[in-house]
Amino acid sequence: MTAVPTTTPRRHRRTGAYWVVTAVVVGECAVGGTMDLFRMPPFYTLMIDLGYPSYLATILGTAKIIAAVVLLAPELPRLKEWAYAGVVMCSASASRRYTAYQTRWACRRSSGKA
Repeated sequence: MTAVPTTTPRRHRRTGAYWVVTAVVVGECAVGGTMDLFRMPPFYTLMIDLGYPSYLATILGTAKIIAAVVLLAPELPRLKEWAYAGVVMCSASASRRYTAYQTRWACRRSSGKA
């Protein structure tokens, strides 16, 4: 009787895809969190232009760095789920706010009120 292989090429592709996506998300969290903590341009100045208080950069930077550490840690499935949820909510709300800001700015410029 022959043994059935425990890993298949499909499983290797899924595992590889998981780590590629995780590496991108962790890189974004680590770099973005560091830039938020040190209040580096262009994101800090854009955040201030959008009307957010300056202390929000410290809160977001800390949360992003914690999320990056949790996503790289072995096990911890519940914390990873929450970290991914937080990253998605942060990114989605930031892109929505930025889009609204750009739309408002474009409307002001076209009407001559800028």
